[in-house]
Amino acid sequence: MYRQSRFALLSLAVALVVASVLTHPAQAQLPVIVSTAINYGTPTLTISGSNFSPTGNAPMVVFNGGTLSLIAFKNTSIAATLPSGLLPGTYTLLVTNVKAHPSGTTSFDVTYGAVGPQGVPGAPGAPGAPGAPGAPGAPGAPGAPGPTSLSAVCNVVTYFFGQAAIGCVKIAFITSGTYLPNFGGVAGGNKICQQEATANGLPGQYKAWLSDSTSSPSTSFVQSTGPYQMLDTNHTLVASNWTQLTSGFIANPLDVYPNGSVAPSTLTAWTGTDYTGALITGYTCNDWTDITGSFEGSTGTDAPTKFWGYGGVATCNIGAYNLYCFQQ
Repeated sequence: MYRQSRFALLSLAVALVVASVLTHPAQAQLPVIVSTAINYGTPTLTISGSNFSPTGNAPMVVFNGGTLSLIAFKNTSIAATLPSGLLPGTYTLLVTNVKAHPSGTTSFDVTYGAVGPQGVPGAPGAPGAPGAPGAPGAPGAPGAPGPTSLSAVCNVVTYFFGQAAIGCVKIAFITSGTYLPNFGGVAGGNKICQQEATANGLPGQYKAWLSDSTSSPSTSFVQSTGPYQMLDTNHTLVASNWTQLTSGFIANPLDVYPNGSVAPSTLTAWTGTDYTGALITGYTCNDWTDITGSFEGSTGTDAPTKFWGYGGVATCNIGAYNLYCFQQ
């Protein structure tokens, strides 16, 4: 009874070992090919690597579909005879360690013959499809605050007409046209100034240095704290501000047309106004509506003194004179 039990246990152990082998076969021991070298005089192929003959048995070497004759072998190298008449090219090499448990085969490309020159580059491929737009970048840091006061802005803007457009300077000119004194009061004179300014592309609004029974420069003008300048190349100064303009002594005679050309000397302008900008009563050609000898009008002359505003008196039938114009 005891011997029978021992035999049964031994039989069970053997069965378990066989089942384990059948259900867990050994992994293939693949040859590893590291490099090959060809002796073209022999010709002989030498293969270097590992696991070529793990059991000491000869491996099988297949080159370009044919089995090579082995010259020598060991687990880390193989020497085999190449077939004659091979043409230059790249061939497939297969090495199998045939009696390993189990056997394995490794493939390797072998170049036979010298490597030829590099071919001509191929034509560029078609452009790929555009990529998706990237995510928006983070907002930039806020810029430094710009100037806010007029004086600060004027320090930044250096272009003359830009300065005139924002009020850093005021443009002054004498009309290029001459006008009979029936142009329709101060309103008619203002219209003449604006028309000549617009025709010459000047920025801003303009009024005439004229007075009548309803209006005068001293009451209707914007009294600038900045300079009054002319339109010649040098933008010649007329007055540094309203205070100098009405002081009786301006910096230079007002003698430049709205197109920037300098007028001839001894021009005369209708004003009806003294140098302070006030009305000269009785000398406005009947509020600039009359061209007869029954009325008179005061005039200004081409001078840097108070006579620029009130330099004389003329009867209203004397003819046509210019007007002084100032940006507001």
